[in-house]
Amino acid sequence: MLVLGGMFAGQAEAQNALKAFVQKCENMDGVTVSVVQRKNETTRELEQNLVTVSFRENPALTEEIKKAFEADKKDAIRVIEEKEKGVLKNVFYTFIEGNNEISYSYDISSGGNVSMSVIERPKKQREGRQERHERVE
Repeated sequence: MLVLGGMFAGQAEAQNALKAFVQKCENMDGVTVSVVQRKNETTRELEQNLVTVSFRENPALTEEIKKAFEADKKDAIRVIEEKEKGVLKNVFYTFIEGNNEISYSYDISSGGNVSMSVIERPKKQREGRQERHERVE
């Protein structure tokens, strides 16, 4: 099952480390990978692809996810990082590839559980949300 990297045409390879991490996790014991897709009601075109990767108490894999985020950070257009006692706990990066916006995030709970999300959608979806938000303000 290839859950990421091809939902929309025209993608560059800006998030190589993050994509490789998700693909590696697909076949690992003790890792849950779920996919939720949303389609346009009228056209049935894919509007959003959400991939969630989660695992418990795996220090080696936790370190690997941190390294993947750090490796691809330079290509992100938006970076949000939250530290607790000097340790990175929550991260959110957004990338633009062609006509697509791809957001990656991860959260490390105090118990060592890790959840990573990848949200991929056409850039026009993002622009439409921004226009609606501006009209409300």
